[in-house]
Amino acid sequence: METTQSNRTLTWSKYLLILLLAAASGVMVHEFGHYLVSKAFGYYPRISFRDGGRVDIYDAGGTRVTDMPPVRKALVSAGGPATTLLLAVCFTALYLKRRDSFPLFAFAIANATQRFNMLVDGFNSDEGNISEILLRQDWNMSVLVVPLTVWTVCVILSCTLLARQKFCPRSYWMIPVLTVLIAALARLSLAVAAAVTA
Repeated sequence: METTQSNRTLTWSKYLLILLLAAASGVMVHEFGHYLVSKAFGYYPRISFRDGGRVDIYDAGGTRVTDMPPVRKALVSAGGPATTLLLAVCFTALYLKRRDSFPLFAFAIANATQRFNMLVDGFNSDEGNISEILLRQDWNMSVLVVPLTVWTVCVILSCTLLARQKFCPRSYWMIPVLTVLIAALARLSLAVAAAVTA
């Protein structure tokens, strides 16, 4: 009896550690997406973890860039979510070929659910930032298009993953649980990264 309990604790500890690593790597890749788009526009970006993960953008003279053309700003904002969702899709595809792999599931679900934070962060999220840019421009496009598109992709990926996994059948109720857990683990990883790089 004690051995069974000990094995169960070890298994769930391992699952939690894998989810932590998945959430942390998802945050890093997300920020790297912003970094790559900024670099493509000729800026000099630096990834920072204080006050949450973000990319500070500088010009060639070392001055922080606070104003850029709206389309460019929207694309820089979109770089993070696009990279996160691309990673989620890739890991989901790999997982569907090997459904017994919890690490593949963890990396797929961590990246799929990480963009649900826009529901909490609102206009402070990347999707909110793009929506705000759309609001200020005279574009014939609803401000909800970007958040709803990202949210829909996240829901589809999450449902696909939870429908195919074997360790907890019929587990759609896990979406909010995993979303909160992964958000907490992502924030924890940001706090650790901020402390290490301070």
